Amino acid sequence: MDEPSLPEWPPQRRVVRPEDAEQRLLAFGMTLDVISKSIEVGDTARRRVMQPVYPKTFAGVTMWAETLSEWRRQMLKRRVNYEIGRTRGYETLYSVEREAAFTVVAGDSFTGIDGSRDPKLKRAKGVITSQRVALNKQKSTFLGVQLALIPTPDKNLPPDEACDTWFLIVRPTKMEIRLELSRPIRIDGDNIVSGYDERILLPPVQISGAIEPITPDDLEDDSDGGDDLVGH
Repeated sequence: MDEPSLPEWPPQRRVVRPEDAEQRLLAFGMTLDVISKSIEVGDTARRRVMQPVYPKTFAGVTMWAETLSEWRRQMLKRRVNYEIGRTRGYETLYSVEREAAFTVVAGDSFTGIDGSRDPKLKRAKGVITSQRVALNKQKSTFLGVQLALIPTPDKNLPPDEACDTWFLIVRPTKMEIRLELSRPIRIDGDNIVSGYDERILLPPVQISGAIEPITPDDLEDDSDGGDDLVGH
């Protein structure tokens, strides 16, 4: 006999306003300055590779890689029990103590604001992201579902993969980069992440002419160079 499937109850959703973000980040041993500096370093690095001799997607990849690497540098330097995660090639910054792993992704125009819906990621994601989002959802408490019915996550997972996965979602506009740190729990049939049970809205970073990060797990065909400079 087939086991009954769990109903899709809406999760308890939390949105942390920008003015409260600094306090919420303390739970992760982070500060707004750490995240802002990481974004600034990533943007500076991508400016160096905007010449026509580089592949068109390289600036976006550079933005992702340099933002994440600076984030790692700062958190390792702070000595607050963070490590570099890359199980199955999925690059994160993680803390077993805080049960959280972080990576950098690009979001749509609803990023960083409490709008009519949650932000969607700009590109479809691969199998590993899908599995991490599913694990987040599995570990969430759903309204109306007895906890005994929720499957227990695999205890044999590597430590970085067993952590909750959080996204630093980046949305460049003409004059600033909008940001949020959010825990995804929903991915649609097109492999686009589109729902979160907690969103920490961060103050924007005042940088003009920025571009979206491109990650190795992005599935969208970027043969035409992706979104290039974002001006809306």
